[in-house]
Amino acid sequence: MLAEARERGLGCPIDLEAAAELYRQAAEQGQRSAQARYGAALMQGRGVKQNAGNAESWLRRAALAGDPDAAAVVGDLYANGGAQGGGHGGANLPPNFLEAALWYRRAADAGHRTAARALGMLYLTGAGVPRDREEAARWFRLSAERGDAAALADLGNLTLGGGVPEDQASEDLVRTRKMFAAAAEKGDAVAAFNLAVCLAEGVGTERDPVQAAHWMRRAAETLANAQFWYGRMLAEGRGVTPDPGEARIWLARATESGMVDAVVLLAEMLVNGRGGAKDHLAAQGLFGR
Repeated sequence: MLAEARERGLGCPIDLEAAAELYRQAAEQGQRSAQARYGAALMQGRGVKQNAGNAESWLRRAALAGDPDAAAVVGDLYANGGAQGGGHGGANLPPNFLEAALWYRRAADAGHRTAARALGMLYLTGAGVPRDREEAARWFRLSAERGDAAALADLGNLTLGGGVPEDQASEDLVRTRKMFAAAAEKGDAVAAFNLAVCLAEGVGTERDPVQAAHWMRRAAETLANAQFWYGRMLAEGRGVTPDPGEARIWLARATESGMVDAVVLLAEMLVNGRGGAKDHLAAQGLFGR
């Protein structure tokens, strides 16, 4: 606790060297969280000389003692080729996805949502484990239920792609749509975009073009994909009053991000004069990208 106070400056000046030394003392006495913190300090060179081999050893000890964050980090080390096999010296080794899967599972079983998603990705790609889309969906589902937005999107994409049994897929689509709605209400732009797609395409719910346009407009403030979708909705009058002129504005924003579909649609509108004056020269420039 004193180490954490020193690290964060709670009631005293921040002193990373003192914090690292205190974490070391607690780690050597078997304190699990201190082992994880000291391992992280060694890995980052935070208050102590960087030493990846020793860092891995302490993280591994913390993971074996049941620390889910440490287990997830060890999994990342193996997945990214940073693990050195029990802290032995030498150059980093190639990725070892079999070992990564073992550590991710240990972390995921202890409730670590990011590790659950990582494990799902291994099952989806067949890296270190047999390729199994249903098992991938199971881990994505667990990760999403624990609040991982990326896992929620992965689950939705996998379900839509036919990677889940039909009876489970229907439940997943409804669950996914509800999770998108909850996150969108809190201001998550990616969730707002995914919710809009669900409402537009009838995924996990009845089609609702008006609500789809509403959420797409909110997502379009920051996301190029949503800018394109909303521009197309305005151009076609899907869920909103047709407004080709406004559509051009949103499509132009999406083209600034290099979105090809937006470039093509905007160029077509410039050619035929939909939503404003014809501008063949500008259209030619867009088509030539």
